[in-house]
Amino acid sequence: GQSMRIVRDDAELRSYIDSAVSVSNDRPVLIDGYLENAIEFDVDALCDGEEVRISGVMEHVEPAGIHSGDSACVIPPYSVSSGIVEQLTRQTSAIARELKVVGLINVQFAVVKDQIFLIEANPRASRTVPFVAKAKGVPVAKIAAQVIAGRKLQEFQEMFSETRGLYSVKEAVLPFKRFPGCDTVLGPEMKSTGEVMGIEWTLPRAFAKSQEAAGFPLDRKGAVVVPAMPGDRSDFIEMLKLLRKRGIVIQAPPDVRRLLKTSGLEATAYEGDPFDTLDPDQTRLVLHPDAAECGNPEAKRVREFALRNAIPCYTTKRSCDLAVAAMTQSDSTDP
Repeated sequence: GQSMRIVRDDAELRSYIDSAVSVSNDRPVLIDGYLENAIEFDVDALCDGEEVRISGVMEHVEPAGIHSGDSACVIPPYSVSSGIVEQLTRQTSAIARELKVVGLINVQFAVVKDQIFLIEANPRASRTVPFVAKAKGVPVAKIAAQVIAGRKLQEFQEMFSETRGLYSVKEAVLPFKRFPGCDTVLGPEMKSTGEVMGIEWTLPRAFAKSQEAAGFPLDRKGAVVVPAMPGDRSDFIEMLKLLRKRGIVIQAPPDVRRLLKTSGLEATAYEGDPFDTLDPDQTRLVLHPDAAECGNPEAKRVREFALRNAIPCYTTKRSCDLAVAAMTQSDSTDP
C-alpha cells in the first residue's frame, strides 16, 4: 500500500527511500511541496448546477500535513479574518459553478500568512457532511439528494438557518489504545476510526466537550507534564503560566525545568523512565507542541505513558492552545 511521510531534509528523504519504499518505473515516488505551519480548511457546499450555497466552513485545529480525518475541526473558523473566510467561500462557489456540480462539493484549502492554497476539490459528499449538518441544523444530505433528483436550491431557502453564535468542535477518535507501543503523533496518513463532537457557546467549552466525548476529559487539577520545549517558547511559557495560576503543577525533565526556571516558572523535575517516575493518578495532561519534529526518545516514552493511562496528550501548538484555554476558562455558563 501507499505510505506518506513528511520529510524535512535530505537525510530524512534518503532514510525514507532506503527503508520504506522500493522505487522503480512501476512504483514512482511522488514528491509534493509541504506548507509549513499552514492552517487547513474544509469548505462544504451545495450546488444545483447554477446556484451555490455554502453549507459550512471548517477550520482544522491541527496544521495542514495532518490528515483531515485525524484533525479536530471547528465551525465557525476561529483564528483567521472574515476576509479570508469570504475568499474561501468565493473560491469554493467559483469552483462548484465551473465544474457544474449538481449535489455536494467539498474543497480543501491551506492558508499561510493570508495566502490561500487550493489542496483539492471533491465534487461529491465528504466525511464532513454529518458534522456540518449537525453544527448548522441543516439536513445537508437530504437537500443534496433532492437537488441531484432535479430540484433547485431556491426551493430549500427556509431550511438554511444561522448557527446562533454556537461553536461546534469535531474531534477524531483514534485507536492507539488498542496498539500498545505505537506513537500518538499524527501525520498525513489517516488513523482515526470515528469522530465525536461538542457544541457550546464558547470555543474552549465546545473543545472541552469534544475531548470528553473522545474519552480524554480535561481535568483542572493535578499535574501537567512538559517532556520537551518547543522551538517557539514565548507563547508556550505564557500558556504554562496560566495553568500555574490555576494551581496546576508542572512536571518536566531536568533540562526543561532549568529552561522554565529562567522564565520565572517553577516546575517539579522527574528523571528516568516516566513509567517509574510519574504518577498516573496525579498526571492530568501532557503538552508537547513540537512532537512531530522532536526525536527525543524520553519524550516518546511520555506519550506512551499518557496513552497507557488515558491521559490527554496534545502534540501540536494549536491543540495545546485550545486544551489550555479549555482548562483555564471561567466557570460561568452564560453565552
